[in-house]
Amino acid sequence: MSDKILRALMQLFAIVANTDEVGVKGREIVERFLRRQLPSNFINNYLLIYDEFLSKLKGSSVEGREKKRTSVNSVKVLRICNDINKELEQKQKIIVLIRLFEFVNTAIESVVDQHIEFLNTVSDTFGLSTVDRENCLLLVKGLDGVRDIHGDHFLVIDNQPTLTSHCRHVERDTLSGRLVFLTFQDPFLIVFNYSGTDSIALDGREIIPNSVHVFEPGSVIRGPKLSPIYYNNIIHNFNGNSNSQEINFEVVDLGFTFKKKKIGLYDLNFSTSSKNLVGIMGNSGAGKTTLLNLLNGSVKPTKGKIVINGEELYNNSKKLPGLIGNIPQDDLLIEELTVFQNLFYSSKLFFGNLSDEEITEKVNRCLHSLMLFESKDLLVGDPLNKYISGGQRKRLNIALELIREPDILFVDEPTSGLSSNDAENVMDLLKQLTLSGKLIFVVIHQPSSQIFKLFDHLLLLDIGGYPVYFGNPVDSLSYFRNQMSFVDFEYSECPECGNINPEEIFRIVESKTVDEFGKTTSHRKIHSEEWYKLYNANFVSKNKSEEQIIAPTGNRLTVSVSKPLVQFLVYFKRNFFSKINNLQYVAITLFEGPILALILAVALRTHDEGKDYLFGTNPNIPVYIFISTIVVLFLGLITSAEEIIQDKKILKRESFLQLSRNSYLLSKIIFLFIVSALQTFLYIVIGNMILDFNGSQWPYFLVLFSVSCFGNLLGLNISSGMKTRVAVYILIPFLIIPQIMLSGVMVKFDDLNPLVSNQSGAPLIGNVMATRWAYEGLAVNEFKNNPYEAAYFDVDKKLNNANYRKNFWLPIIENEVTKVSEILANGNNTNDAITSSNCFLKNEFESFHKESPEIKLTNPNQIGSVNDKMQFNALMKVNIDTIRQYFTREYNVVGSYKDQVTARLILKLGSTENYLHFKHEFSNAKLEDFVLNTNEVKSQVMKIDNKIIRRFKPVFINSLENSFFSAPYYSYKKTFLGMSLDTIWYNVIVIWLMTIALYLALYFDILRKLLEK
Repeated sequence: MSDKILRALMQLFAIVANTDEVGVKGREIVERFLRRQLPSNFINNYLLIYDEFLSKLKGSSVEGREKKRTSVNSVKVLRICNDINKELEQKQKIIVLIRLFEFVNTAIESVVDQHIEFLNTVSDTFGLSTVDRENCLLLVKGLDGVRDIHGDHFLVIDNQPTLTSHCRHVERDTLSGRLVFLTFQDPFLIVFNYSGTDSIALDGREIIPNSVHVFEPGSVIRGPKLSPIYYNNIIHNFNGNSNSQEINFEVVDLGFTFKKKKIGLYDLNFSTSSKNLVGIMGNSGAGKTTLLNLLNGSVKPTKGKIVINGEELYNNSKKLPGLIGNIPQDDLLIEELTVFQNLFYSSKLFFGNLSDEEITEKVNRCLHSLMLFESKDLLVGDPLNKYISGGQRKRLNIALELIREPDILFVDEPTSGLSSNDAENVMDLLKQLTLSGKLIFVVIHQPSSQIFKLFDHLLLLDIGGYPVYFGNPVDSLSYFRNQMSFVDFEYSECPECGNINPEEIFRIVESKTVDEFGKTTSHRKIHSEEWYKLYNANFVSKNKSEEQIIAPTGNRLTVSVSKPLVQFLVYFKRNFFSKINNLQYVAITLFEGPILALILAVALRTHDEGKDYLFGTNPNIPVYIFISTIVVLFLGLITSAEEIIQDKKILKRESFLQLSRNSYLLSKIIFLFIVSALQTFLYIVIGNMILDFNGSQWPYFLVLFSVSCFGNLLGLNISSGMKTRVAVYILIPFLIIPQIMLSGVMVKFDDLNPLVSNQSGAPLIGNVMATRWAYEGLAVNEFKNNPYEAAYFDVDKKLNNANYRKNFWLPIIENEVTKVSEILANGNNTNDAITSSNCFLKNEFESFHKESPEIKLTNPNQIGSVNDKMQFNALMKVNIDTIRQYFTREYNVVGSYKDQVTARLILKLGSTENYLHFKHEFSNAKLEDFVLNTNEVKSQVMKIDNKIIRRFKPVFINSLENSFFSAPYYSYKKTFLGMSLDTIWYNVIVIWLMTIALYLALYFDILRKLLEK
């Protein structure tokens, strides 16, 4: 209280004293008031001010001028009260008024209208209602006025079984006299008056009978015969009615053991109920966070159970929807959203039956109640770019849970990192929530005395997970002092100031022994196990508290979370606005793709010196196509790699709401797909324009967008499975590098280690690489469907297939026929060699018949089964001659037709020069080398496992017999579910099937579960 206010109060006391002759008694009351406010060395200074002002007033009094004096005093009272109004809080004004009532009631023998007018003037100036003023006067009268006390604002405690007055009443047999408590609702304040002869104390300081005292949070009244009366006893009696259902929270033999068999929590037993603020304390390593996670259901205990209103928490969590709220120590705020947006979107997820307008109104009320409304349009920001203070962040975190009104709230270190003032404000807020019917558990490390007294129960853990105390926090110090045999163990509070030092509890619990030299050792006087035994003896089997609490009535309001579609929209909007508010994210998203395309395209745009650039002669086109698949994969992966891991704390809090995981994941995926579509489009526009891709750009967008989406899902999986961002970014190279090396471009599949390679096609390890399917699809499509090759493709396919059959396939067949003929000539028609050769011939001719049914073979069913040399040679010769003649004729006919196509194109384009320019404009020579395999140094045809493997011009292979992963690399058609598809469509389907598989893995969180095993 400031010097100015104290001087003003001395003047008020003097003005009252001047209205009558009060003698020494009034001065004693003033002195008693000062002793409650100030240290002893300041009291005389203000008593002197009182004396001087009173003397001046009496000196200026002139007999016969009473009316004038009264008028002058009234003006002074108004002026002084206005000064007080500017500096005192409402609670302090109430206390000042009570002191004035005491002064008048005690110091003045006969109260006249002038006194009443004076007190009414002060009361009105302070803004007190008539009811509050009358209640103050009744309380000051104490025992004499008890029959007039009525209403819910009063609570009387005495040794009478009943009370004739209509107010709250509690019987205490051991109390001699009467305690009368009065509560004020706005602001909330409890004061009391004691009328009796017993010596009782408030927080260790003796209570003066027939004097009003303030009952602060955490205070306790004790007496030699009186069982303690705690602040929470009185609170519960004053706040008996609540809209919330009563919560009974019982912990039975709760224990937890870590995977390495280390015990994290020894058997814990306690019970509590609504309207209690339970503090959990303990030094580092005591298991506070572990206990909190067990109590809120995040971690399943090794043994024991938690029963809430008859329902076991771990087995019946679905029966307790929305009952539990959790506020971890770390912020659960989306830093790129405003204060209002954070609270609005969180509320929208839960209140599925409310409109946006109703939720907005609810959010604004909550912001007002937490003093956040003025900051509602500010971005939350991060620790380096702060827009709101630490205290505001804490209050907003509390608001995220408070707005949905959970009946049980768990709060981890709410005061960590806050100033003492902010810490007290946050704890006062939590205490107010308990008064409305909530049950709140708070893990706290180093509370001040004021915060420590706010707790209704204290649960203390010792190092190693040993419970050592559960009970009233004010009694905890006495308990431990008693166990250590302190002489003055019954004193918990400081006798001078009434404060408690919680740190002393830990000093006692962990006090060390002293050796024979007087030096402190490392051994504790009482070990954790011994404290735990004392806990079991003193608290586990202890009878229920004598606290008298009026059971609350009413049922919990029925609420339902939003429907999955609404959740999806809320998640999407929340994610969208958080991203667009991040200017760096927007800039990188928009410009990363175009800049990479610009760098790559400019670097790869090459041509011979002195000649103009031509698409067809650029040797780097295959490289650009391949690198493009890597770029979009990387963009998709890096964009999504942090999406879930940055939300994990928020998801943990929202898990208590049992929201739809599918809605959350789809909102992320759809947003990322939109980003990927934008990045892919910008990349293609810039890159393909610089390199003069003159054909359709749609296939490039389709394939590259598909790869980017695959990257999105891959990134989301590692984001969900990893525990830290560092682990995510360390893992990314392990995902990208195989996509480069095992795509079949950098290293051909044939050249891989024999353990993983597959000579007949792409190996399994290559087929699970999205870049393999993307590059192949784009390369084949660019070759096959460009305007130049489109005119020739069917012709070239027939021409090259005829060439393959005539010049590569038939020689192998003839060689095998000769081998079989020689074996049959020796009369050995049963050995393994002929069996293998016959099997080979039969398979090849069956495959040939399926591919070329128009060629009529002689007795095709007998091939591979004739064991007579003459018959075998005759059969094979006629069929081989038929095939050779057919393909020789077709080669010549198709070759001639191709010349006609070329002539028509030259005629259409106007000249041979224009024709060549047309070719170079659309058809790239280097890409042709890749898909035609013209640079293959190995054999163009191989015989492996009784099968001919074609490597000759693979792009012209129609893979009718091969399905899914077994199709040859670069073949122009593949079979999917019995349908023959162009390679680009087939490959896109494969990429999306892998993407869907990744979504299923993400939905079931397979990676995280595998890593946790």
